[in-house]
Amino acid sequence: MRPAVDNLFESIAKIYRNKCAAFILTGMGEDGKEGAQAIKSVQGHVIIQDEMSSTVWSMPGAVFGVGAYDRMENLDECAKYLVQLIQ
Repeated sequence: MRPAVDNLFESIAKIYRNKCAAFILTGMGEDGKEGAQAIKSVQGHVIIQDEMSSTVWSMPGAVFGVGAYDRMENLDECAKYLVQLIQ
């Protein structure tokens, strides 16, 4: 099975536009990078897990590399930010 985060995020961006949020958490590869760019292109929110708290920073690092994120936080702060977004 091939990674599908990009497909998921691109679909979310098309449907929910600026009302969507995505989290890129620890993981291998670059899956999520193109999807994060799609979400940012419609003014959605993208949060990446910071390198310090990630076991493998490949996925969040790929998004960081192209600048397609709003915030970079540890897991606890990611959760707090999500609560802020939905209030």
